[in-house]
Amino acid sequence: MTFVELAEACNVYQCAEHPMINRHRVQHNDLATFAIRLEKFTYDFRDELSDEFWAPIARLFKHRRYFLQAVPLSFSAIAATDNNLADKVLPLIKRVRSVFPDMEEDVKTLLDLFQRLSAADDNPIGKSIQSMYLESYDASSHSAILIRDSRWGQAVEESFGKDKRFRKLHVISPEYLRDGSCYENLYCVGPAKWFQNHVFSAARASSIHLFCFNWIKDRRSIPNPFRVGTTEVTSPKSARHVKSEFISLVENSRSDDESIDAEDLVPDLNISIVKRRISETMDTDDYAQEVQARLFVLEGDALVMLEAESYSKNLVIDPLYWHDDHEGAEATVSKILTSEIEPGMFVLIRSGGGGDYIEPIANDILGGKAQVLRALQTEWKTLLRMKVKTLGVEAAIDDLQRNGSEKAGYVNLRNWMSARSIKTRDHSDFEALMNFIELGDRCEELWNAAETIHGAHRKAGFTIRKELIEKISQTSLKDLQKSGRAEFRIGASNEGSMLVLRVKKIVAEPFTVPESSVGKILEGSEDLWR
Repeated sequence: MTFVELAEACNVYQCAEHPMINRHRVQHNDLATFAIRLEKFTYDFRDELSDEFWAPIARLFKHRRYFLQAVPLSFSAIAATDNNLADKVLPLIKRVRSVFPDMEEDVKTLLDLFQRLSAADDNPIGKSIQSMYLESYDASSHSAILIRDSRWGQAVEESFGKDKRFRKLHVISPEYLRDGSCYENLYCVGPAKWFQNHVFSAARASSIHLFCFNWIKDRRSIPNPFRVGTTEVTSPKSARHVKSEFISLVENSRSDDESIDAEDLVPDLNISIVKRRISETMDTDDYAQEVQARLFVLEGDALVMLEAESYSKNLVIDPLYWHDDHEGAEATVSKILTSEIEPGMFVLIRSGGGGDYIEPIANDILGGKAQVLRALQTEWKTLLRMKVKTLGVEAAIDDLQRNGSEKAGYVNLRNWMSARSIKTRDHSDFEALMNFIELGDRCEELWNAAETIHGAHRKAGFTIRKELIEKISQTSLKDLQKSGRAEFRIGASNEGSMLVLRVKKIVAEPFTVPESSVGKILEGSEDLWR
């Protein structure tokens, strides 16, 4: 549970019971034209766009459309963040005439709008928020801007902070709204469909103002568990804020064919390209171990595979158990099954290439013996995988059982072959393995090596958890929730740097991937979104 003061809890319930949610429709002709033309273009040419030629072009246009509608910075400032990507894509657009001549005119129109918007120094949502904030400003009031993507938080806060009148206006993401903080006004950038229900059903503000462009179709009501029925999303009758309980919804004047559903504007993960990227990085070793894994979308749209075998566990930070002392930090850090990880938790990823974050710390503990011991481990693991591949799993299990293994079975055999598993629990099973791969005469040598590695890994695990708890006890939960990421250096090794990244989404579909792919940020993750 999240620890909050009793007074804060009472304030939270008061906000959640009587939230007033107003939707403010915003206009921008060029952006409206670009957004709707792009939607029509992707529908009219849906067959042609399946060609790989279009992937980077469509991605650039769709991502820019989304960020222009989701970030309250000037359009030119948003464009400046991906100029390198645009520079790479523009030469492709010039080839459209020769490759897809029937689409040239439409692409030229989209490109003209794209470039015009990229040069614009305005953003009507940002201006609208500033105007409303100044109208309702009170020195004692506590207000915040809510954006869907926390990666933009610092840039938005710095941009608004250039004017001292807005330096008290914080920028937060939805995950930030799970503690005891409450606001007078919450200015949400984007339609209600872009935010989790708790933003509204467990409101942390007396007044919530949704700012979205007038071509976006949005929901009309939101479930409210604090009272029967739903909370109505309303639009004010005038630009001036009217303090009545609810005001009738004023819909925009656009017809359905000139509107876009809010959910269709959010970039979507392209699972087929993810699979292709994984296959391209497959280990060429015929005997490389494959494992079941789940795909996790992390803060900043980074993607990582985490092993999801029945025994697989990962170290996580769970902010729901956070409170500001050493005991609270200890409760926050835990090692749980991959299947138990949920969005909102933070996972640890080794920075600088990824992979097992325990191994480099364990190697520091092993010192000069690490290389020799790891080589012995690799030797018997490779022989085991080769023989299982040659005989087949069922025959291998039968053979191991005849050699005296009591625990030989499908799950345990996969675990024993895994590079992440160091040894069997019982010596008798290890002896059966060594006899199976014809290394019985070296059983004690290899067992002792595995025991030494296992001891180093246990010490490394304790070191990581202890140091992580120490780092967390010195960290502000609000800062971590605000940014969605942190980097901690653990141990003396140069490889002991850990990325702590918030889990945004877990892809339901399981993957079979080479073990070497687990725990690594997929390179070029931005290319995997459409």
